[in-house]
Amino acid sequence: MGPNGIPLSPDTLAGLPEEERAFWKKFLPLAMKEFKKAEKNPEINAPYEPSAKLKAMYHQALEKYAAEKYCQIQQLTPLFNWQ
Repeated sequence: MGPNGIPLSPDTLAGLPEEERAFWKKFLPLAMKEFKKAEKNPEINAPYEPSAKLKAMYHQALEKYAAEKYCQIQQLTPLFNWQ
């Protein structure tokens, strides 16, 4: 485990149940896509407003998969308005 949590690396993903692994393979690319899109827009500043889908997935990650232990989630948390 790194200083900022467990990385969702291929090795980490390989050790997860199939359902959770499938979840992360959808969530992480969607989060990066939305972050890059928001970052390119000079009219908005962080924290960015995530789509309803990404927001729902984020809360599911916290509730179902204890996502706060993963460094990618710790890095995403301040970038978006999750409220």
